[in-house]
Amino acid sequence: MKKNKVLLLIITLAILIPLHSQARNKIRWMSFKNAFILSKKYKKPMMIYLYTKHCPYCRKLEKDIFQKTKIITKLNSQYYNVGIDGSQINRFQKDLQYIYSKKASSMFNQIVGRGGVPKTIFMNSKGEILVSFPGYSNT
Repeated sequence: MKKNKVLLLIITLAILIPLHSQARNKIRWMSFKNAFILSKKYKKPMMIYLYTKHCPYCRKLEKDIFQKTKIITKLNSQYYNVGIDGSQINRFQKDLQYIYSKKASSMFNQIVGRGGVPKTIFMNSKGEILVSFPGYSNT
């Protein structure tokens, strides 16, 4: 009886520990609206990643860069991370309208702008763009 309990405990731990590790080793994504609210409240910048599902360089960036433990740790600890799928851009525009009201179209153009996807943008807690990186680079 006691052996069965110990064996069950070992099996349970063997299953749960890798699952917990996998969950920790992923970027925590949130909506732009939630990230903006938290960023403003806690004075922590945002990282915005624009992508599309059919973009090969987006998949490459996600595989080569966003899977690295150091990158994940840094992004999760120092930024609120927003992933915006280009096919869901209308939802993003609604968030911008809610946050920026009259300046929404101007902010949309600044964030989405030209250059296609992928695009990575860093914004401060005031919602101002600090830097924007178009495309993919493995350096």
